[in-house]
Amino acid sequence: MKQSFPEERNSLQQNTVLESNELDKELAQVPSPPADLPRSWNWTRWLKIYRFAFFVTLFVLWYLGRWLNIPLLAIFQGSCLVTFGIFLFLGLFLINHFQMRGYRENYSSRANRNLFQALKRYRRPKLNENFLQIFPQYVIDDNVYFLTWYVPGAGTVFSTSLKPGSEPLIFDPEGNWLDNEILFSKLSLMWMYALDFAPRSLQRKKISSHKKYRKVIPKYLAPLPGLLRHNEKRFIDQGFKQEYDLIVQGYPAMLALYRNSLDTSFKIVQWADAHGWDSMTILRYGDILQFHNKNERREELKSDFIKRHNIPAVNKAATKLVIQLTEGEQSRLFWHRKTDLILGLRNITESFSRSENKFRLDDGKWIPPKEMIESYRSRVAFARQVDEKEDKNRE
Repeated sequence: MKQSFPEERNSLQQNTVLESNELDKELAQVPSPPADLPRSWNWTRWLKIYRFAFFVTLFVLWYLGRWLNIPLLAIFQGSCLVTFGIFLFLGLFLINHFQMRGYRENYSSRANRNLFQALKRYRRPKLNENFLQIFPQYVIDDNVYFLTWYVPGAGTVFSTSLKPGSEPLIFDPEGNWLDNEILFSKLSLMWMYALDFAPRSLQRKKISSHKKYRKVIPKYLAPLPGLLRHNEKRFIDQGFKQEYDLIVQGYPAMLALYRNSLDTSFKIVQWADAHGWDSMTILRYGDILQFHNKNERREELKSDFIKRHNIPAVNKAATKLVIQLTEGEQSRLFWHRKTDLILGLRNITESFSRSENKFRLDDGKWIPPKEMIESYRSRVAFARQVDEKEDKNRE
């Protein structure tokens, strides 16, 4: 019997493929960010103001140059050169100001002198250490903590990534270091999401990921049912009926997986935006734990969904058809909108494999990797040595 796709005509060609259905109920979604976080720095608004101010400054300088007869500014190229110089300096200042907001408000000498001095006290002087560029305060049960990673070989600038030998240490607001592995487990879970929300660069990969899914679904997946239907006889004549049938049957489930990934990527962007991206100043354990637990539940249901709807077989079938369309003898045959067909099938090869979770659940508690705990123990031992040495010197 001829296979068909449910309601595949005009509705799929329009963006109804983005609308959820019964299949989506088999999957879970991550929560939206809390609405009561401190107001974050709206970097998109600042970027718009920056661009607008650039062109206003360019016009004003050019106009003043002509009016006051200033040779450099009177010509448009001269005004452009001066404007570029001004806004290059201003742009670098704003980037640094944006990325260092957490440090200024939480870790700097002006914000907390005791903490600032303690941070420096427990650096290993021979390793040329500096801090990882993530500076929120971590709030657990209304108590505030500070988690700092010491990165060797960083020199005089904050490091944007960890290196071998990096070690963490926990401080309270008075600048006292804490030896508490249960607390460290909670803080490290929050820190993991801090890394995810703050890229420590101008790249917004989370936004790019969301845009990718937003593009793939209507542009490449929506036309696929019609393209498959138009090429059905060619697939069957060439001996690919089984692969064709698998893709037809699995297409709705693949769409549901793509919609779930689209929603997840959008929610992560919302969480990052709510926390201020690189200008993050605060993380709350209750918020992060809720997000993490629901994301784990989403991953579990997604794994079950993939098995139940035989997605690996659908992936293999789509891969086989793509190879035949691009490399096999059948690639020289006439195919209806071959390029669009290949692009659609390539997206059906997406496996949606589960992302790695480095934390394990033990008696209701999320435990970080062994390497993280050992690095924490190492820095605690070093901090204890520093204190003992200072005590002897006082005596």
